[in-house]
Amino acid sequence: AYILPMLRETQQANPEIFYFSSPWSPPAWMKAGKSLEGGSMESSSFGPYAEYFVRFIQGYAAEGVPIRAVTIQNEIDTDQDGRMPQCMWGQEYEIKFVKEFLGPAFQKNALDTKIWVATSRFNVMKLDPDGDLVWSKRFRPDSLGLRDALDATSLIALPDGGALVQYGIEETSKDGPGVLMRLSAEGKLLWSKTYNSETEKTY
Repeated sequence: AYILPMLRETQQANPEIFYFSSPWSPPAWMKAGKSLEGGSMESSSFGPYAEYFVRFIQGYAAEGVPIRAVTIQNEIDTDQDGRMPQCMWGQEYEIKFVKEFLGPAFQKNALDTKIWVATSRFNVMKLDPDGDLVWSKRFRPDSLGLRDALDATSLIALPDGGALVQYGIEETSKDGPGVLMRLSAEGKLLWSKTYNSETEKTY
């Protein structure tokens, strides 16, 4: 009851805002184990799940809130030990879903919402509307001034086709390490900044 009004109010304050959506879990009946907590996606549910995305985007658009980009899963390579809503997707499942189901569903319904693929451990991939790989980038933590690999916590697709990618460890304190990266539409690292660490440094 409060989500859409808040999003519309934010949009009025900033008409250029870019809304991006990433689900915690598909419906339990689409998953092995039939639970929202942890588990993995069943390929037999790819078609219905693509339709869920279409209806979600159409529904929000009808309420005046355009969703301009999506990923198929938040934190795609962990099941959180079954402690919370989450879903693991193997890379072959991820590619098959986007290329054969989600991409075609978006095209069939004339949706211009972008489909972004982001994984943890400093891997970022971008797919075209047909689900074909545009580019894939891997960033080494030590090249960004970090000692350990972190998990992707958010990705924002930008109007120019580029992206902001944030990495961090949610379980760490506010003084724990993190990094924000700005990527071009071609996947080139334009800049990165470490934060909440002993020394902040821009590369």
